[in-house]
Amino acid sequence: MSIGGVIYGIEKRFELFTLEYRAGERLHPLTDGKLDQFGGDNNRKMMRKQLERHLTAIQSKAFDEHKKLLEDYFTAEKGEETQVDDVLVVSVEL
Repeated sequence: MSIGGVIYGIEKRFELFTLEYRAGERLHPLTDGKLDQFGGDNNRKMMRKQLERHLTAIQSKAFDEHKKLLEDYFTAEKGEETQVDDVLVVSVEL
């Protein structure tokens, strides 16, 4: 559900929940722009599973390296394709 958009006649409902975590865990909330981007060998959309694999692969890296690693991944996957949407990834270490 979009947070910012207006859909007339539909009431938006959001639930408050508590997330249990351990110190040092990392969260990577993101916009759908990263997943909507075309690229790669077959010019297909970047799929969630690909991104999850990449995030898992970089978890052992220093947290301050994540920005560059994510930028490099996106640039390599996008290739020569035009960016089609906003891309925002927020990385948080708890």
